[in-house]
Amino acid sequence: MSTGLLIFCYYTIKGISITAINENEKSLLLLVGSTCSMIGGYICARIAKKSEYFNAATIGVIGIAITSYSYVTGDISPDWYKSAALVVEIPITLLGVKLAKMRA
Repeated sequence: MSTGLLIFCYYTIKGISITAINENEKSLLLLVGSTCSMIGGYICARIAKKSEYFNAATIGVIGIAITSYSYVTGDISPDWYKSAALVVEIPITLLGVKLAKMRA
């Protein structure tokens, strides 16, 4: 998830090695990233007004592309983190759309 990239930048600026992050913090990062994806789906649905699910799924595909890039480049994140990010990206984004439609 793109949130992982932002966290990586934050740790790099602070001079903290990314390998120093423990498993609990990585789980928290996955939760934060999923929440950001859900918010992205919600905002996308509120803006789109039409074809909300398609537009939000496009946002999810972009998230999957970013996560896939980390696989290709040899990111040091554990495989469970990257796999979970790939599996939950689109469903979480579509959940944001569902919440937006319930609210509208």
